[in-house]
Amino acid sequence: MTNNLFCVGIDLCSDFSQVAYLNYKDTEPVSVEFEGMEQKYQIPTVVCKVIGKNGWFAGIDAVKCVESGEGVLVEGLLDKAAAKNPVNVDDVVIMPIELIKIYLDYLLKIARKIGGSDTIDKIFITVDDFNISILNVIAKALVELGINKEHFEIISHGESFIFF
Repeated sequence: MTNNLFCVGIDLCSDFSQVAYLNYKDTEPVSVEFEGMEQKYQIPTVVCKVIGKNGWFAGIDAVKCVESGEGVLVEGLLDKAAAKNPVNVDDVVIMPIELIKIYLDYLLKIARKIGGSDTIDKIFITVDDFNISILNVIAKALVELGINKEHFEIISHGESFIFF
């Protein structure tokens, strides 16, 4: 094992998600804290489109954009991924995979920034609804974000308990 290994874990849920990382400096995984959240380790599983523009935000940034009146909130990302139907947001039609990409990219950037790493060696994602459509959308989104299939695992919540 390399001494500068950096791994990210994401508990991807319908309403809120959690992120943790493990790097060579820490002996235990570190949960990412999100400022401005009532539950500091949970981040809303939402994205937001800036009204009239091609800008997107995710998580707490999406919530802030909507609260300021500048964006349209998109919730239920995993349900939309399962349905595989196009979504209309502010007169823009977007596929669920693009919404998942926006959200996962946001989480991975935060993990890299807080964890102090430019690269991620392995990503572990747990999902409550182990639906093949959701799994395929998540896997395709990660690949489109430039992550090789060998560098990520997607497992159910039930399966993740085996490891703990």
